[in-house]
Amino acid sequence: MDFTSMETANEAGRRAAAGVLTAAGASEAPEVRTFRGYEAPEFAVLKREDRERRRRGLPHVLDAGRR
Repeated sequence: MDFTSMETANEAGRRAAAGVLTAAGASEAPEVRTFRGYEAPEFAVLKREDRERRRRGLPHVLDAGRR
């Protein structure tokens, strides 16, 4: 589960910049530092269930009743 915040937006920008530099072959450019976010262990079971539902082609549990 990802939470929307300024920190996650900033991290997305860092990863995009790193990808652009890699694609451009800019080996002389300084490395773009990226960070791994905190993964709350309480969400592990829910994430596993979500992956399994997706693999089986089922909707997300919060979308199951929507039309």
